[in-house]
Amino acid sequence: MKSYTFWEDIFRFKTSYLFISIIFIYILNTWITNNILITDSFYYSAFGNQLASYRIEQMINSTKKLQWILYLFTVLLTIIKVILICCIIYAGLLFFDVNILFNKCLKIALIAELSPVLGNSIKVAYYIFNTPKSLQNIQVFYPMSILNLLDTGQIPNFLIYPLQQLNLFEVGYWVLLSLGIRVCTGFTFKRSLMSVIFSYGSGLMLWVLLVLFFQLHFN
Repeated sequence: MKSYTFWEDIFRFKTSYLFISIIFIYILNTWITNNILITDSFYYSAFGNQLASYRIEQMINSTKKLQWILYLFTVLLTIIKVILICCIIYAGLLFFDVNILFNKCLKIALIAELSPVLGNSIKVAYYIFNTPKSLQNIQVFYPMSILNLLDTGQIPNFLIYPLQQLNLFEVGYWVLLSLGIRVCTGFTFKRSLMSVIFSYGSGLMLWVLLVLFFQLHFN
């Protein structure tokens, strides 16, 4: 009988189960954020000195009516991200003359997504025990990020997003992508990591530069 390693065992999970689990956790975290962290009292505390009570009430009502859009956006964004990363990995492996099933690349992208899922869950758990003071606190904070070691008040806004990407869970994402490629192709881990740097790394760099361009252009 064939002996499976730990990572090979993980890759035996059905793609649909992984996708449903990831979507469920993201939606659950979104629900907790909207209903436990960002409560009516949070709005009054965060905007009480800036807006009249009736304006805050309007904001709360509008947000509650549009919550379903946020859940839909969460699902669509996850689908788009996973498919995009899948295509990038697939194209990168073709460059290395590796013929691989698209479904395997999809599973690699889904398993790698477990790292940001964990980061998102830890962020929600952190704010359950440490009540956020403003929406900016929630937007800026990311667990185990280099940004948390810096004074965000002294950092230009356009550098916030790039610094958020320098976190331990992003490292975990790269590692999981590399391990997935290693399992599916038989590459050494070093060669797998090189393919991730060439494909995903290049894509991430272009994305960050694009975000920086729009932030600088519209600010």
